[in-house]
Amino acid sequence: MEEAETKILGALESVLGKKELKLEIPPSKDLGDYAFPCFFLAKELKKSPADIAKDVALKISVKGVNA
Repeated sequence: MEEAETKILGALESVLGKKELKLEIPPSKDLGDYAFPCFFLAKELKKSPADIAKDVALKISVKGVNA
């Protein structure tokens, strides 16, 4: 696992309080290097995946990784 991926997953786990999260590789490089699907959290958190993504984006900070 790449260092950036490890840092991102650690930050996501910290923000969401969950372990064993996974990143995906977007279908196009124009969409970035990594993607975090929020669909599986929607039912549990009773929020839309888009709202979850916005919340996470506001809370997450990964040193040495550009968002």
